[in-house]
Amino acid sequence: MQLTDLVPDPAALERIATGSTWAEGPCWIPATGTLRWSDIPGDRILQWHEETGETTEYATGVEFTNGRVLDRDGSVVQCSHGRRRGRTGTPSGRRTPARRGVPRAAG
Repeated sequence: MQLTDLVPDPAALERIATGSTWAEGPCWIPATGTLRWSDIPGDRILQWHEETGETTEYATGVEFTNGRVLDRDGSVVQCSHGRRRGRTGTPSGRRTPARRGVPRAAG
């Protein structure tokens, strides 16, 4: 697969938001038409809304959460460095531990 298979040529970069000290972990969420990412030093998750072009603070005090991806049902799965675990969040915002009852590796 080539980059041009994903991004049409010619493509142009567009700045959609400012104000993050260190932005990472972006994920496009089709169900809400939003792009969500982390501002690690700010300990918050920001969200850009395609329909309005507005950037909002999705959550604060998130224990340095980043590294997100969508699972098959559209829920956001993300890593929390501070909590040392994965979490799942539904498009509506409900958050739960990503897995329960998974045995730890021996040794």
